[in-house]
Amino acid sequence: AEHLHAIDRLRLANLTVSTKTSYGSIDTLRLRGSEQSSVLTGTIVVDQGSIFLPDFNKKQIVKLDDPELYNLVDTSLFVNRRLLPSGPPKLVAGLNLKNVSIDLGTDTWLKSTEANINLNGTVEVTTARLPRDTTRALALTGAVSATRGSYVLNLGIVQRTFTVEQPGTITFSGDPEFNPQLDITAVNIVHPSGQTQQYVKPELRIQVHLGGTLDHLQLGLYSADSLPQSDLISYLVSGVPSYELNQANSGALATSI
Repeated sequence: AEHLHAIDRLRLANLTVSTKTSYGSIDTLRLRGSEQSSVLTGTIVVDQGSIFLPDFNKKQIVKLDDPELYNLVDTSLFVNRRLLPSGPPKLVAGLNLKNVSIDLGTDTWLKSTEANINLNGTVEVTTARLPRDTTRALALTGAVSATRGSYVLNLGIVQRTFTVEQPGTITFSGDPEFNPQLDITAVNIVHPSGQTQQYVKPELRIQVHLGGTLDHLQLGLYSADSLPQSDLISYLVSGVPSYELNQANSGALATSI
């Protein structure tokens, strides 16, 4: 296969792959044997594609100190999260995988309306038992790197762009369900203004961390100065800490987000 549009799953992934490549170190995919006993070897290369990240649902957020401020995801989107195809049960039952891998090319992205993050690396293909079932299914194991890209944090009245500065990871645990663990950090640099400007560093590095799994996504804001979440949000919106905002502005900000 060359540039085969193999996967087109809404809210899950859209991938074009090849099994025959020009890379000398990559082995062509090969299946040998019978339906009852077979061996699969080789590599699938993702030529280009997207893995879709759910958007955070801000409609339920009403105030800045809400403990669920960055932990609200529409979980109704997560149904039938099997990425790899279901092979014939007899074939998969007798299948022996030897060094079968999926190699992400340079044009593979983790995407949503908020995220655009480049991924690279290799994951292994394995088999696992389906929950509450004896059937074996194909699954992924291993980790790939999130090397560059951006994340736009929607704060209602403003949007702030965070840049990935250090490699993050997306880790697959060998589960047939497509639900990897995320560990990605991006940075936004704020230049404080107002009264605070003379008391703090010329720039404040605010980090956004994407963690959890696709079906339980978690987002947090951090800084090296260990500032509270309310101050970090206030800096991102207005360039000043929350105590410099007058009560009317604070109320308007809380209502808007």
